[in-house]
Amino acid sequence: MAKEHKKKVIIKGRQAFRDAFQAKYKTEGVVVQTASQKKGIQSIPTGILSFDAATGCGGFPRGRVVEIFGPESSGKSLLSLCAVAYAQKMGEGVTVLYFDVEGGTPTEWLITLGINLDDFDIVEAGLTAEQNYDAMVAAIESGAYTYIIVDSLAAMVPRAELEGEIDANYMATAARASSKGIRKIVATLGALKDDGPCCIFINQVRIKPGVMFGNPEDTPGGKALKFYAAQRYRVNPKSQSQVTANGDVIGHTIEIKNKKNKLGPPLREGEFFINYTQGLDTVKSIMTMIKSRKMYIKKGQKYILTIEDEVMEFDTVSGIRDELLTNDNFQTKIYNILISKYIGTFDGEDAMSEPEDDSIPDDEFPKFSGEEGADDDNVSEDENS
Repeated sequence: MAKEHKKKVIIKGRQAFRDAFQAKYKTEGVVVQTASQKKGIQSIPTGILSFDAATGCGGFPRGRVVEIFGPESSGKSLLSLCAVAYAQKMGEGVTVLYFDVEGGTPTEWLITLGINLDDFDIVEAGLTAEQNYDAMVAAIESGAYTYIIVDSLAAMVPRAELEGEIDANYMATAARASSKGIRKIVATLGALKDDGPCCIFINQVRIKPGVMFGNPEDTPGGKALKFYAAQRYRVNPKSQSQVTANGDVIGHTIEIKNKKNKLGPPLREGEFFINYTQGLDTVKSIMTMIKSRKMYIKKGQKYILTIEDEVMEFDTVSGIRDELLTNDNFQTKIYNILISKYIGTFDGEDAMSEPEDDSIPDDEFPKFSGEEGADDDNVSEDENS
């Protein structure tokens, strides 16, 4: 007797499919919903207004993978650590898991940047690439961290290479480990009901041999990270931008370009100054933005700063800077307003209307550490760097 085949049940209609899907996959925690029901992207401000506005989401995105790459001494690790310091300063409960694969991050440097060491966990070098990826997946599932930073992807060594001979050929072992590990990380982040951590991979650059035309640079670790990353940032030190004080270099300007962005407009560019002894100068970033957006004007002997519907008076422009320096709540308020208004725009797009009053002359704008004319007369720009 012929075996009877079970008749396939065909689901008709959109709502019927959604109900059947929910019933079948509810144990896995996977849901199908309309786009209007989906939560927006939760971002973590970095303290760099021009950078946060260019990301398209207001900072580093939670629950996503981000790659920061560039040449040596360009500020890749410094950018991520300064972003951590600002996030910890502006809010409580910001925790970090830092994979110090290169083994070059002393705690004294973290203290200088303003990082809270009690909320900063470090995984020291010594694990294989596969073990690092497994640890990252476990950390994501734990829900205990705001940031997970790998410094760097290029320094992670696959198990076969670590346990083998140095002169042996290990073709594409790092790329295979990266492809499997990052794929699992992205899947784990996607399965979380709440916003997961922002996973930042710091990467280096290499030169491809034999390239006669086009860009010969590439990043190690295969192509997987390029595809899975929601955002990719290229970091370069700006030429002749080093600032010296008493003969010592105290900082330099970083140029950054958004090479890929799934969360907003790509190919945005910006630059910002990083002080080696203080980290990011967020107040300078805010002052530069409110000046370019004509958010304060001069009326008589007073300077009028307009923030949404609130109008504030200051005796000098430096008074605005001093208020930002001493009042964290005021600083956070202005920062959030600027980000929400100018997110994802070029510098100059959607500019506020220019006032009828005379514009503020540059000599009245306050000087910051590292600029000519600052309070420290010994600070000057090194034109020979």
